[in-house]
Amino acid sequence: MLVCVGTGIRLSELARLQVNDVDLERGYFKVFGKGARERYVPFGAKVQKVLWKYLHQFRPEPGHPNVGNLFLQSSGRELSRDQIYRLVRRYGEKAGITGVRCSPHTFRHTFAKSFLMNGGDLFTLQKILGHSSLAVVRMYVQLTPDDIRVQHRQHSPVDCLKT
Repeated sequence: MLVCVGTGIRLSELARLQVNDVDLERGYFKVFGKGARERYVPFGAKVQKVLWKYLHQFRPEPGHPNVGNLFLQSSGRELSRDQIYRLVRRYGEKAGITGVRCSPHTFRHTFAKSFLMNGGDLFTLQKILGHSSLAVVRMYVQLTPDDIRVQHRQHSPVDCLKT
């Protein structure tokens, strides 16, 4: 779940991630998105730390020599999209999240909005999410009036003038 919130990758991309697609040193995944388009998705220091720990301490031994998936079931088999989806839903229920959709795609939306609210730009977000158009990126981000007010306070041209 942390990888989803920290990178905004799609559920299908997460399920297909291979160990060889992870560059822990540089902090990015090589992801094959829609249309088998390759892109590089960065991740931050906290995700890097958790991934290192998972890979070196908690990742089960693959149940078969040809299994190179990053995320595995405890049996060593690859995690499917459906299994990941059900895990997210189950943890959402355990956390008492009600009245909103709790899914891997929700994490993608959360990543997009948080990225922008924390000062990221639309063009970078577009590349990270793997969209060819800014119009699609706009659908991910629904800003409330409070969000807009907070952003204006932080970035107001007049308030940021050095006078």
